[in-house]
Amino acid sequence: MKINPGVLETILETKDDMDVFIVNEIVTLPMTLMVETLIFRGDKSRWEKHFGQMIDLGKNLIKTNDSLRGYRKAEETSLKEYLEKCISDPNINVILGRRAPELERELDYFLSGIKSSLDILAKILNPIMGFRLQGWHKGKRDGKKLSGAEVLSVLENNLPANAKERHQQFHSVIESNLEWITYLVGLRDAVHHGGGMKTISSLYYRPDRKDVLPQYITHEPGKNEKVSDFMTRTMHDFSMFINNFVCLLYVSQAPSDMVLQRKENPVSYHWGIIQRT
Repeated sequence: MKINPGVLETILETKDDMDVFIVNEIVTLPMTLMVETLIFRGDKSRWEKHFGQMIDLGKNLIKTNDSLRGYRKAEETSLKEYLEKCISDPNINVILGRRAPELERELDYFLSGIKSSLDILAKILNPIMGFRLQGWHKGKRDGKKLSGAEVLSVLENNLPANAKERHQQFHSVIESNLEWITYLVGLRDAVHHGGGMKTISSLYYRPDRKDVLPQYITHEPGKNEKVSDFMTRTMHDFSMFINNFVCLLYVSQAPSDMVLQRKENPVSYHWGIIQRT
């Protein structure tokens, strides 16, 4: 299966730089790193299943990024309309809050996209490593219940002793992100199972300044962030996590004399699996 990256951009409908990053630095990795030859070694069925999963992952990430764009657009409209409404009412001379279901809906879609992308990421391991993972499930790690800890346990418990060193970087990138991922999944679960996120503020009209404050998210006491900034940062960091996850997965399965090389430029990151010198 050979698909030109330009064709993939058409299939996946790239609309901004993040979409292009998802296509060029995630979805096309199996081709740019010659995974069909290095890892699947002619097993067409497993290779096509894996590449199909990568396309599904790309579609899901682009849909998640579209929710970020949707939030930004809805936020701009909501702030303007609420400000106009408040200013037009001469009786409003106190701080006034408004819940914004149109914003919460886009945030819900965004967090659900993160969770479903994680589930696809777990299943990507199946055709490569012979696992039967059904999703990015929780498990115990150092006495804590963490999202993805079950994936890490399956990896650790199913590797021969002589392969553990080869997988060390791959395991490390998962383990170092478990707490952060658990936090994101917890936010998503609060929407679906906990009656809504309690850490998201309303829109607030300030009569003394004649303006409206956007939604903020409180991560912990004294640590607040605009929701739009949180979503932007999360989309970037999550995409980079997936980029690292996939690359390090591939190198852990490549022949032992092959190593991963990353070249950095001002626009993006480019990986290559090369022969050890």
